[in-house]
Amino acid sequence: MDFQLKGENTTYSSSIQIAWDKQGEDLVAVGVKTDRDDEIDIIHKMRKSKHAAIEKHPDRHEDNKVLLFFERHNETHYDTYHPSFYEFLFNRPSILKYSEINAYHHNTSEHGNKKPEEVFPILSALLIDDLLGNDTQFPITIIRGGIESTRPVHWRITKLRERTDIPLVNCVEADAYYPTSLLARLLSHRIAECKSSDDSFNQLDPPVAKLKNEDRWAKAATIPNSIEYEPLSIPTAYGMTVPERISMWFNGKIAPYGTNDTRESVSEGDKKEICEYVATNAPHPSISSAFESYLTY
Repeated sequence: MDFQLKGENTTYSSSIQIAWDKQGEDLVAVGVKTDRDDEIDIIHKMRKSKHAAIEKHPDRHEDNKVLLFFERHNETHYDTYHPSFYEFLFNRPSILKYSEINAYHHNTSEHGNKKPEEVFPILSALLIDDLLGNDTQFPITIIRGGIESTRPVHWRITKLRERTDIPLVNCVEADAYYPTSLLARLLSHRIAECKSSDDSFNQLDPPVAKLKNEDRWAKAATIPNSIEYEPLSIPTAYGMTVPERISMWFNGKIAPYGTNDTRESVSEGDKKEICEYVATNAPHPSISSAFESYLTY
């Protein structure tokens, strides 16, 4: 389950997933930091929260879609139609039992910096800096998107940390491979919609990044002359099917170039190993059943 560098003994047993969303003039970035061993618990909590939301609103048949994992094009599963999904998500035991979550907000009219392509890397770097804290062994940070979306984040976290060895990679459609990335994307979308409509999101109300972190914002906003960015040598592949994407999640692989990566291959032995891991670590038998179903897609 750990991420491991190609040809090296260096491993990462935890990750930070970064996702962002824009609704109108409101930009929101969310970071989710999780140990790999807790990702099964996060899947269970998200599934359980969705089922609870469906039971609470049985009359809304058009909204009663099952929350799917390892699926591409997750826009259909944003769950903005079920605010109660998020209420259940943060109810005891809260999703925060299994992960550390942080978020920042920026409004282009009120806070300046009107270009999202300039704001999101700053927000991301601030989130990474916060979630790294005083860790001596860094988790790997996965940015959803192509390499061009990751390079400016690398520049800015390098400025904040004054070091160039922050483990950072990009993964196209990361939320289709990593449930924690899906969690970050759902949260960023929901919070951005709340901010745009002057609604409240009581479970996680992100501060305005530029106001809370004036000095760090100024430092991160300074565009460096040249800082070389070399993605970590994490094994790469591309998952066309759900079983292939599950295999990549299980083996800690990423898809930095999307469909231009080599397609993942999954044997029956691989599926058996994944099912055995899930059965051993799942907090509820329904998770084992779900994975058995996922692996037959």
